[in-house]
Amino acid sequence: MTQPASAPSLPSWQHSFEARLILGALLLRLLYLATILDNPYFLHPITDEAMYDLWAQALVAGEPFLDHYPYYDSPLPAYVLALIYGLFGHSYLMVRVVQVLLGTLNVLILYRIAGRLFEATTAKVAGILAATYLPFLYYEGLLLKESVALFLLDSAILLILGALARPTWVAFWSVGVTVGLLSLSRINALALVAACLILITISLRSWTSGRAALALLLGVVMAIAPVTIRNKLVSGDWIPITVSGGQVLYTANNPANQTGDLAPVPFVRPTSLFERIDFHRRAEAETGRRMTPAEVGAYWRHKSLAFSLEHPLTQVRMVGHRFLRFWNKEEMPDNHWIEIFKRFSWILRAPLPGYWLVAPFALVGLILLRRRQRELDLLYLVLVFYLLSLLPFWVSSRYRLPIVGVLILFAAAGMMESRRRALSDQARAWLPPAILLAGACLFCWMPMAEPDVPSLERNLAYAYEQDKQYENAIAIYERLRTREQNPDNELYLANALGLAGRTDEATALLARLTEPGQPADVRRRAYNFSGDLARLAGQWIVAEQAYRGALSLDPTDYGAWNNLAVALTKQQRFDEGALALEQSITLAPEDGVARQNLALLRRHIGESTTQPSP
Repeated sequence: MTQPASAPSLPSWQHSFEARLILGALLLRLLYLATILDNPYFLHPITDEAMYDLWAQALVAGEPFLDHYPYYDSPLPAYVLALIYGLFGHSYLMVRVVQVLLGTLNVLILYRIAGRLFEATTAKVAGILAATYLPFLYYEGLLLKESVALFLLDSAILLILGALARPTWVAFWSVGVTVGLLSLSRINALALVAACLILITISLRSWTSGRAALALLLGVVMAIAPVTIRNKLVSGDWIPITVSGGQVLYTANNPANQTGDLAPVPFVRPTSLFERIDFHRRAEAETGRRMTPAEVGAYWRHKSLAFSLEHPLTQVRMVGHRFLRFWNKEEMPDNHWIEIFKRFSWILRAPLPGYWLVAPFALVGLILLRRRQRELDLLYLVLVFYLLSLLPFWVSSRYRLPIVGVLILFAAAGMMESRRRALSDQARAWLPPAILLAGACLFCWMPMAEPDVPSLERNLAYAYEQDKQYENAIAIYERLRTREQNPDNELYLANALGLAGRTDEATALLARLTEPGQPADVRRRAYNFSGDLARLAGQWIVAEQAYRGALSLDPTDYGAWNNLAVALTKQQRFDEGALALEQSITLAPEDGVARQNLALLRRHIGESTTQPSP
């Protein structure tokens, strides 16, 4: 008696393409991580990274970071860092390991999205592009919010696809929560709420769409409500997420910046730790009154809008420039530059996919798939609304990164659709895709303005200083001195020389920069640098004299008042130190450093007076 034929066994998941894709993505990321261990930035975060690092450490310690001020920067990244620090200690390596795991999971998410929207081959191409896309690796190695934002945006797309397939209240609520969390990382992502609502309206029946929209909005509100309530409690104003919208808008649109790219505001120090204070002080100086944080944000928003209305043609030109920048192959830097990181990692120098490949094929896909727009409404809507949310500001590599997952999906589809047409039996079916690709390459590869390379080199030199590789920092500053006439190079070189123990060279250079013939601001900063070097050497009288020199040039330099107080306190001149701190607080009440120092000083004085006399 013959036995019935058994059904063929299905291959196990661990032997599937998906498993190999995930394993390959993870190994590549871990290998990249190993190549940047000796990068000076690895243990010494700067600018936004440093701000989020300090914020997270304060959260773990239970100390206030901005106890009296509404959130100025997106809060979610700080809380993610704090969670990692709380679990694993203050470990920069573990932060990057977690981001690598999120990045690997994001590859899986994009592969699953492509599998739902396209055929299997296109899904595989999308997965490979996501797994090997160099900027994904690069940002997963930084202490910035972009890798988390990318993960949340792609997760929201996968969730809404599932919600549309099986419409339930909980499914759309989870989409709203994810988009809300995304907006706590990238506030411009609130524009995606509109994209989701439009998609719900055109995809579901009226009664179902109403419930779905309500559930989604409830999820968004629940995600951001704790932040809104916190802002209300500390400031008295209803601020949904951050209070910096007006300042960011003014940075992008003001008389000193008419390029469309990010450019420094003349009166603002270009670092997150001081930007908030400088904008606040300037607004109060221009209005002649004390202002709340919400009033400061509104003030700069109105100034930016006034500039745009007075110069409409300039505004149109800047928006057009940002549109081109969005599609351009160059990775426009903000805090860091991928070109500098290539010096430390051979993987970043490898011929792996980048925006140079994804952007042209994404444009091809957008055009070739237009007849399937109904099926791909979600991708089109998310892309359009995210792009629109960037155009009022500026477009850098990190700001466009969260939408790159969507572009990878279009790029993979564009590649496969072009291939299908090229292999079809129709004569010259290959011609339209070939023309489209050629035009897209010309468009995306056109030369555009270069970034401010010297400032990025100075960032690297600063990281070397923090890593105590002073000679490397000095070499960078010396090289920059020969390339450009910028007093910053002289000032930072003097500081690096002092840290390296070459005190005589540093003192001589700073003495020259404080001569009467130098610009007042250069002299003031040189005096401050001199004071800082004297403090490091414990030369408190010299430090006092230097800070008083800075204050003679600018009595509103609240940082110099605070540092003068330190020098005075070290000389046991406590009353004078307290007066200097009070002056610093009067000039910049938004800065918490002087208040903390004054509290410590008063506590010390109180303890000293209660000690029994010998």
